[in-house]
Amino acid sequence: MNKITSFLNVIFIITFTQKVNVTVLFYGDYDNAEECNVKSEFKCWNKRCVFNNQVCDGFDNCGDNSDEPWNCNINECKSKHNNCGHRCIDDKIGFHCDCFLGYKLNNKTNKCEDVDECLGITSVCGNMSCFNVHGSFECDCGENKTVHSLYPCKRQENEKPFILFVTNEDIRFTNISFYAMDINALDQLYHNVSKAVAVDYSLRSNYILWSDVSENKLFIGKFNKSKPSKFSNTKRIFLESDLKGVDGIAVDWIHDLLYWTDRDRKTIEVCSINNPNDTRSVLITELDKPRGIAVNVVQSFIVWLNCGQQPKIERAAQDGSNRKIIVEKDLGNPNGITIDYTEKRIYWLDTAISKISACDFDGSHREIILHSPHYFSEAFSINVFESVIYGSSRKLGLIFRFIKISENEYKFKPTIINAKSINDLKIVHESKQPLTHNRCKSSKCSHLCLPHNETCSVCICPVNHILKIDGLSCVKNVTENHHTSERYSFFKKVKIKASRISNANCFNEFESNGINNHDQIEEKHILYFVISLEQVSGDVYFKIIVMYLANQKNLTADNFNTTEITIV
Repeated sequence: MNKITSFLNVIFIITFTQKVNVTVLFYGDYDNAEECNVKSEFKCWNKRCVFNNQVCDGFDNCGDNSDEPWNCNINECKSKHNNCGHRCIDDKIGFHCDCFLGYKLNNKTNKCEDVDECLGITSVCGNMSCFNVHGSFECDCGENKTVHSLYPCKRQENEKPFILFVTNEDIRFTNISFYAMDINALDQLYHNVSKAVAVDYSLRSNYILWSDVSENKLFIGKFNKSKPSKFSNTKRIFLESDLKGVDGIAVDWIHDLLYWTDRDRKTIEVCSINNPNDTRSVLITELDKPRGIAVNVVQSFIVWLNCGQQPKIERAAQDGSNRKIIVEKDLGNPNGITIDYTEKRIYWLDTAISKISACDFDGSHREIILHSPHYFSEAFSINVFESVIYGSSRKLGLIFRFIKISENEYKFKPTIINAKSINDLKIVHESKQPLTHNRCKSSKCSHLCLPHNETCSVCICPVNHILKIDGLSCVKNVTENHHTSERYSFFKKVKIKASRISNANCFNEFESNGINNHDQIEEKHILYFVISLEQVSGDVYFKIIVMYLANQKNLTADNFNTTEITIV
């Protein structure tokens, strides 16, 4: 590199009067220049750094007189032609432009432009809808919300949220406010708990469920003991057979369903709260150390963590269909997972990399929210409410809170709990369990009805049962001594009723005139159906996705087949 090309040319245009523009061209060799502190130091032309208070003090502190130029202490902002749109800030040497709150400076045009505060991945409104206005923004606080001085929206004081958490000994709860948890008002909901790991609840039906990994059982009891419930004030066993490592549970409070992950069985299972033993069904198999799970009852999907050799986050419809991976890169040991309905975001905790991250429901717009090796390396679960991220630390015996005070800034507040180990926690509030229509309200399923999407539902059969061709009834899967094996030819005229998918609003009753598929499937081999509606060039087609067993005696994943039948 020659001497000329190593020079850095810096041009300043300074306006003193309405008529005179002075252009000053500085030359300086900045090869291997010292790194000066931009807040407290001034960089000289000769690469030296001097303190800001030494600039324009009448002494040549730089040694090349660059800290004592001829325009020292001249207030260029007094000129009407400083070209600053909002504010002119006078410096000891020259000046710079600044903008009002809600605007940012365009360095090319020197003009102030509106900032769209709502464009950030994490909205400035937290879990409220954000609307940009010129120079500012507005938060749609919804019903029963008031404006908060620190944060745009806050629930009204008559809505009392509280935090529910489980330990190795008991289940407790306490009131929370925007700033604090009431450590002196810890209430014990259930005691004599050996090792509760996961917990969830339903405000609508007033019950609480938790998993006990030492007893390998699921328990249920009344949540708010001062309100009516079909469950008693004392805990009782909900399920106890074939449970070997239930690390995550999730309640669907609209359809009264319980989903859970079983680490040792490598499955996700589901059952009805009202009849668990007769409706229990294995939904997803061959998972690799499944742990946390959450359910979105509004959009009808579940999302869960796989913590094995190739950790990933997956989601599927509530009936187990449409399974897909949404996050698989840069994961270490994902532990806790939760859903934010208002922001439409998924939050999760990763103890291996000590981070809390978030993404959209489809896995897009992923971002790191917080990083704390001290608190997150031993953390177990997280939850989000308004502008606060809550979490539990098993080793430190505390519940931590990170309060969002700006778009990228959180304030940490720990609360020490006198407990041997704090495991799962949930924030209890109506906004955490939004109401939506019940897709199974008019269901005629003989055993278990599960939402398929936001409008439809399907009938699912429990273990050792199969779904009959009517799509409603489950019968025991008896392969031996099965004297009659009636075959249903889909090549003949078939009538399928809307109740097949247990929701009359999904499809009207129709009768097909012909089917373009020649397959013949025995009724006893059919597992379930999914019906979809398609319209092509004005013609309506009903598609049936039939899942069936090719060989009834070989219950392996490779043995599941699907066929698509189009009714024209």
